[in-house]
Amino acid sequence: TATSCPAGAAGCTITCTATEPDGAGRPVHSTRPACDCVAVGTVCERKAQHLLVEAAAELGKTRRDFAVYLVGARDGVPYLGYVRQLAAARGVADRVIPVAETPDVWR
Repeated sequence: TATSCPAGAAGCTITCTATEPDGAGRPVHSTRPACDCVAVGTVCERKAQHLLVEAAAELGKTRRDFAVYLVGARDGVPYLGYVRQLAAARGVADRVIPVAETPDVWR
């Protein structure tokens, strides 16, 4: 269950969902999204990342504390343009984040 921001800052809208690892149950103050989804693989039709955009749009109807990272984006690939346009059209362009191909996936 989420608790109010422990920092108590005026106008703070951050909801804290994690607790300290010591088991004391104190909420962790973080500006990170509560949930990250990471899809690793070349962004292409065969991998159908547009379905993740549709899922993000559905989830976005009820919450905004998430991000979807599409690792494996290549500029100049028409499908990447389609995925970006779809995210914008569905209102989740700020939540669906293409990340360039990288050999450093495990870092």
